[in-house]
Amino acid sequence: EGTPGNPDLRWEKARKQNYGIELGLFNSLITANIDIFNEHRYDMLIGADDRSVPDFFGQTPPAANLGSVDSHGAELEFKLQKNWKDWGVWGSYSWTVAKNKIIYKEDPELKPDYQKAAGYAIGQIKPQVVTGIIQSWDDLYTGVLYENASTNATLLPGQYRMLDYNGDGIINDNDGCAWGYSTYPQNTYSFSVGVSYKGWSLSCQFYGAYNVSINAYEVAEFDYNSDCVYERNLNETWTPEYHGEGTYRALSMAAKSPTGSSTFYDGSYLRLKTAELSYTFPKSWVNRLSISNLRLYVNGNNLFFWSALPMDINFGANISF
Repeated sequence: EGTPGNPDLRWEKARKQNYGIELGLFNSLITANIDIFNEHRYDMLIGADDRSVPDFFGQTPPAANLGSVDSHGAELEFKLQKNWKDWGVWGSYSWTVAKNKIIYKEDPELKPDYQKAAGYAIGQIKPQVVTGIIQSWDDLYTGVLYENASTNATLLPGQYRMLDYNGDGIINDNDGCAWGYSTYPQNTYSFSVGVSYKGWSLSCQFYGAYNVSINAYEVAEFDYNSDCVYERNLNETWTPEYHGEGTYRALSMAAKSPTGSSTFYDGSYLRLKTAELSYTFPKSWVNRLSISNLRLYVNGNNLFFWSALPMDINFGANISF
């Protein structure tokens, strides 16, 4: 017998409020749009994998309309445009903030609040937290060790010291706690600039995000005897010989990012989303060829990318004509 059905399934519901202001100043030289929103979404579908049904149920639980989330935010957009004679210039800037909080997701009743989904944003990461590097054998054995004996057997001075978040004297999955931001950007922004002269036109658009965390499991310090050393490895390797007087602090060549930890980074970024140079031929020229309009252009997408991430990002740059 397969997964039981749920005859009470229904569409999600939402109560929304939106307030907006539109402005035009100096004969529309400057325009602005301001939007504020508030939303309560309920009867959200929770899949079988996210249900909290006891094992004695004896079967995979069906999906159910149980979730609810509150969201609020704002979007601002400003534009500037000026034309005179053969010239034209324009620019725009937009900024968005969107926050949400899970109100209910069928968390187990006895689960600690810091491990529940309720009260946190959708996509909030909860990894184990690195508090430093083990300095010596004394430091290793006087600190909190792992619940897993095989993991303890491979610990060395110079490896990561993990935070015993719940204070139970062991390091395990129960020490995962809210860190950083959600994997969904809380803030995004973009700005565009352009200039035109007669038939020529040049424009660029930038797009960015911040208050976001990103998972980077591929950044594994010296994992699998890799000969690749990331800048993060060098920054966390400190010895008196290389950095003058002070506390000895060296990252072990055997160190790895513990499972579910230290693989999350500030995911803020800025990229040059598009850039285009074009020329539109005068109508007096193209009409002689029985053509209504003729435009030549070269543009590129995702040409540059800036971030503080420790690895390269393949963001698919391309150029077309």
